[in-house]
Amino acid sequence: GAVMTWAIMKAPKQYSRAEFRARWKFLFLKYSEECWWWSLPFLAKIVLMNMGQCFFEQGVSQVLWVCLVASVYQISVAIFKPWRHQFLSWFDIGMNTIFILFCTEVLWLSENNSSENPDFELGRNIAMAGTVVNLLLLPTAVGIGAWLMYDEHRNSVRPRLEDGAKFYNLVQTVSKATEQELVDFFKDLSALDLASIRSTMQVVNAEFLGQISKTRCSSRSTSRTTIISVKEVEVEASETVGDAVLVSM
Repeated sequence: GAVMTWAIMKAPKQYSRAEFRARWKFLFLKYSEECWWWSLPFLAKIVLMNMGQCFFEQGVSQVLWVCLVASVYQISVAIFKPWRHQFLSWFDIGMNTIFILFCTEVLWLSENNSSENPDFELGRNIAMAGTVVNLLLLPTAVGIGAWLMYDEHRNSVRPRLEDGAKFYNLVQTVSKATEQELVDFFKDLSALDLASIRSTMQVVNAEFLGQISKTRCSSRSTSRTTIISVKEVEVEASETVGDAVLVSM
């Protein structure tokens, strides 16, 4: 864990080195470029869940601690959506929900662990039913995820070509607008729309232009197949209307 933490902390400065990528890229390729550091929260979740057994002696307290850590992680995933594929973020949230439900069933059993307790039989039946439901949900979720990924891969070529053509026409239209028109347009955008445009700009800069992003790398930098060098992109970007609009804001 300490070695991986060191690698993640050094990544912004060292990822451009081929030796560093060959050794540590598995820590970053699973996540989006804005959440390249997500291996740290993932490792922290695992460590904290196991450390609960050292902090607490009572079983109820240990289960509550695990539920708390899982809940914080689940909320974090919902906010950041760190996985490179959007579906995986929702899949992670679903799996954490199942895990939390299972922990609550264990909590019920730990509180009613005496056969003399009138609620013991009811709690055991609820726990057994919940376990069966969880066992059915897990393969169901995996199956749905596999089908969605297969369906997306099978039908991804034509829609992507169509989206590419639409995006090209959109860029051509925007390029004909004046600087003042773009400034006025950005001023009237809502926070959500502005965040969406910024996200699109980051993807285009990193994946299409090969520009260094906040992570100082892009998925293309791994294969070293960038379309335009970083220096050329920086020179061209300084002359574009888009930068003028962002500066004026």
